[in-house]
Amino acid sequence: MEKVLTIIAEYNPFHNGHKYHFQKSKEKTGIDKTLVIMSGNFVQRGEPAIIDYRSRAALAKKNGADLILKLPTFYSTASSDFFTFGAMKIIKEIKIPVILSFGAENKNKELITNIAEFLAFEEKKYYKKIRELMQDGMSMPRAREKIIVNEIPEAQKVLNGSNNILAIDYIKNAYKLKIKNIEYQIIKRIGADYHDNSVQNIMSASGIRNNIKKKDSAWKNSVPDNVRDKLINNELKDIKSLYKYIKYAVVKEGLDIKRYRGVIEGIEHKLITEIQKVNNYGELLDALLTKRYTETFLKRMLLSIFLGITKKEFGYIQSRFYPFLEIIDFTEKGQKIINLIQKNSRIPLIHSINRYPWKDYYTIDKSIDIYRNLELKAERFYSNI
Repeated sequence: MEKVLTIIAEYNPFHNGHKYHFQKSKEKTGIDKTLVIMSGNFVQRGEPAIIDYRSRAALAKKNGADLILKLPTFYSTASSDFFTFGAMKIIKEIKIPVILSFGAENKNKELITNIAEFLAFEEKKYYKKIRELMQDGMSMPRAREKIIVNEIPEAQKVLNGSNNILAIDYIKNAYKLKIKNIEYQIIKRIGADYHDNSVQNIMSASGIRNNIKKKDSAWKNSVPDNVRDKLINNELKDIKSLYKYIKYAVVKEGLDIKRYRGVIEGIEHKLITEIQKVNNYGELLDALLTKRYTETFLKRMLLSIFLGITKKEFGYIQSRFYPFLEIIDFTEKGQKIINLIQKNSRIPLIHSINRYPWKDYYTIDKSIDIYRNLELKAERFYSNI
């Protein structure tokens, strides 16, 4: 069966590094049909994307993507472990052979795979140690690193790279989900690191966003022309605008906010206290920040409150099949990928979250409503911030 080049991304925004990744992936694999699994309006760092997902998909299509499927908000706003789990679930359910291409700071596939195998097959042991170290006050990323390096000393070479972490989690979740028809292509990341704000031709997405927010035009040479035009002419979303909504939810719900994903270990008490003292989102983050809770963890927690993502619903959907996948955009080649998926899988592919083909895919499973309600809410909230 024909293989499809697959990329998992946020494109927040699409930049020259992403374009390079497309070009090298096609060159290395010899495949000219590309499926992209892309985040929606809210992303893994716990923020709104700077432009909406349909615009980002259109730009991805102009720059090499053939079919763009949406990674559901439940997963696109979660930690690396769940972000990658959600994306790999899509690969499992479309039932076509893929070559998953991802960027990494280190191209040592054997080492990355060894770490992924340890995390997949020693999961109970791993999470038990994670809990023990976090109870002693260690942050999740630091605890994760300590456990892995203790098991695989040479892992230190790759654990400092954020893209390496994603690569490890992709392969780990492929093992957990028992995905068979998958190969991997690692593309050495070039240019700025994920957290690097330095100005260069290949600049990190976070660096570009920070430059845009500071009204510094230095970012303009680091993106394709069509992306630059869109970013200049579009009203960009900013996480600071979420503050008033989060404050309202915390004040209204009080201790009941502990039902939301990420509100753990009594942090609701500190959140309720501090939100009465601060005046904006930045001050709230500063007040909550500790060695144990990273800024990104706190942003995801606050976003879960904003979007109403509860622990109960998040736990429920993890063990369920996808009730549908949303097609955001596609080319003529993308239509061939759609045909291939429909030939091999029974999963509904829909073009609109409001229109589900009930006659063809009747289901009484409540997951369809849970998924759809969150996606509708995310679109509505995004348009009003």
